[in-house]
Amino acid sequence: MKKIFFFLLASFVLFSCSRDDDSSPVSIVGTWYMSSVTMKGTLSYNGQSAPVNEDRATDACSQKSTMIFNADGTGSVTSFANNNGTCEQLLSETFTYKFDGNTKVLTITQAGTTESVTLSFSGSNKFSYGETLNNVNFGDYYPQYDGFYYTGTISTVFVKK
Repeated sequence: MKKIFFFLLASFVLFSCSRDDDSSPVSIVGTWYMSSVTMKGTLSYNGQSAPVNEDRATDACSQKSTMIFNADGTGSVTSFANNNGTCEQLLSETFTYKFDGNTKVLTITQAGTTESVTLSFSGSNKFSYGETLNNVNFGDYYPQYDGFYYTGTISTVFVKK
């Protein structure tokens, strides 16, 4: 699942996060669009590093990035990013999932790997997800950024329209 979320989040980085918890049960079924991303950490390249403290709304291209959760426990993720003025699709993959609306724990299985995370909801149409990354090479996802490493926290907000 880190691959799914990292694709969505990293597509936004080289371009946001309000959290309000609600303890009532929620449903994840539907189409969710990336809304904003927050990164706090360090970006390193060729032995040099710089602090990253970004909190931004997505641009029009990144807002096409979606996570779709079907009622039958299947889903898909599609990620877009602006590459020098061209909106490019970076990822389109499917997965299976389980979601507990009371605990807000989402478990995704993709390509034989299963991971669980707790989502933070604000009402029924907005959730955020965050994680800590350690020395992740953006080149693993975007060849043009090979050698750029990120360490820190990254979180994103998704909205259902």
